[in-house]
Amino acid sequence: MEWLYRIVNKSRPVRDYADLAICSWQTCAVGEARDKNLDALVPQVGFADEPPADARLKKLGVEFGKAVACGHRRKALRLYFAIQKRIAHLAGVRA
Repeated sequence: MEWLYRIVNKSRPVRDYADLAICSWQTCAVGEARDKNLDALVPQVGFADEPPADARLKKLGVEFGKAVACGHRRKALRLYFAIQKRIAHLAGVRA
């Protein structure tokens, strides 16, 4: 299940996914976006469960995890799109 679905699906509180968002870079929105663009992003983001090398992306990921853990659906959605935009920038794709 993708993060966008988890955030917009109002049948479950977004904080139900807190473990996925804050326990691992692999399962958070940053890891999901990295995996979709892996070849272009390994130098900037890193592998598997390493935190991103890019400071802005790392900050967005931390804030995303906090928003999910606190149940702030709108903030999580805003941060999700900010992560996607940053990933696209790092991959050299216009967002």
